[in-house]
Amino acid sequence: MQNPLVYNFDKSLLQGETKSSDRFAYSQYFMPLEVDPAQQSDTLSDLAKAQVGYLFLDRTRIRPQGFAVGEYVYGMSLAPGEEVVVEQKTFSKRETTLEDQEEQETQFDLELSSTLSTDLQEGLERQQSLTTNTGLSAGGSLGANIKGVQVNADLKYTKNVTEADTESRRRSVKDSTTASSKVASKYRALHKTVFRIATEERFESTNKRVLRNPNKFTPIDLHYFKLLQKLQMTQERYGARLCWAPQVKDPAFDLFERIRLGKQEIMQKAEAVALPPKPVEPVKPTKPPVWATSGEVRADKWGFTCDMRYDYTLEIPIPAGYVWDGDPQAVKASAALRTVNMDRGYTYYVVGEPWAAIDKVYVKVHLGVDGRVGLGGCGEIYMRAAARCMAAPDAQDAQYTAAYQAWLVAMGDWNKKVEDIRTTSLSEAQDLAAAWEQDMMARVNPVAELINRVIKQNFPPNVRDEGWEVEVWR
Repeated sequence: MQNPLVYNFDKSLLQGETKSSDRFAYSQYFMPLEVDPAQQSDTLSDLAKAQVGYLFLDRTRIRPQGFAVGEYVYGMSLAPGEEVVVEQKTFSKRETTLEDQEEQETQFDLELSSTLSTDLQEGLERQQSLTTNTGLSAGGSLGANIKGVQVNADLKYTKNVTEADTESRRRSVKDSTTASSKVASKYRALHKTVFRIATEERFESTNKRVLRNPNKFTPIDLHYFKLLQKLQMTQERYGARLCWAPQVKDPAFDLFERIRLGKQEIMQKAEAVALPPKPVEPVKPTKPPVWATSGEVRADKWGFTCDMRYDYTLEIPIPAGYVWDGDPQAVKASAALRTVNMDRGYTYYVVGEPWAAIDKVYVKVHLGVDGRVGLGGCGEIYMRAAARCMAAPDAQDAQYTAAYQAWLVAMGDWNKKVEDIRTTSLSEAQDLAAAWEQDMMARVNPVAELINRVIKQNFPPNVRDEGWEVEVWR
């Protein structure tokens, strides 16, 4: 009968970090004390149940056994007598700067102002008036009776002469003097001290290799392969111990569950924030919506070392008879890449918001690719994006066209309001959830959490309902 073995290999030992020709990786194998031979096939399930058993000490011995040719890496052709110099440079630069700046400013202002005013006024007024009146009056009356008719004649002369003469003189003398004096003094001093220490460390390593074709008339092909080391690995058991291994399933389960439930409650409250009512969409034509795509656009803005940092604008043609539904999130989510022979890091994201102009939807995608070290091609990257389009309103239906345009405007305002409300609510909720988690982690007692798990796992409620039972747990 052979017992099953469980091995835990140390990967660092396989990477040549030890100097000895024999390398060891140790593991432990636990086997219950009482195992029925008829149940050896179910040993792994018994390992999870038993708490008292044998502890076997195993080790893995690794011995080098030579080298072997691995996978193909690179090939090079040399003409007769051709020489190729392969140069590899490694450059690193590190700069440390310490700057201490102290600035002190002093300002003193002094201002003195005085005003003296003298006002002297003198006035003289003289008036002379002369009035003369001369009058002459003469009169007479004559009357007669002619044939019984009374005739009267009256003559009167009056003359009045009035002469007036007025003379007025006025003299005014005013003497006013004002003297004003102002003295101002301002002093400002600025003292600035900058202390800076800069340290720069540079390291550069150059490795050159000359490859030469010794044949004068015959070309050769050089093929490079990976060189693998052969290792002989043996498993050895060098000891056994009797031990008790109690197992606590998920010791921090209760803590993480409380944290998860608390954060979930906070996020649910944030998601349940009141939103304004959504505008009612007018009745659309019978044509279903379609997805318009930009097709694959190849990225070609490579740098000297096959690196890239560029913003590509993808054009999504809108089919005839359709219009964009105005959903920018759907366009952002549809942005995707397809790579060919890409063996280094790259990233991409949508810049800004998609927009529509005439019969196309535009979206700007930033693409970043790390530079390549060594020989090889740049690879290929293809980008694509899509937009959801709805049937355009009928030009003959003016009422539906007006309702559709009003709905688009209302939807744009509604989307902006909803995005602002949700962004603010989720941001506040994330801060609260992070603070809740930090507070829980700061106040956690690992021993208490472990004891709680042991109690829940090994002591059901019916055996811990009295105080004396708790005393015997020790």
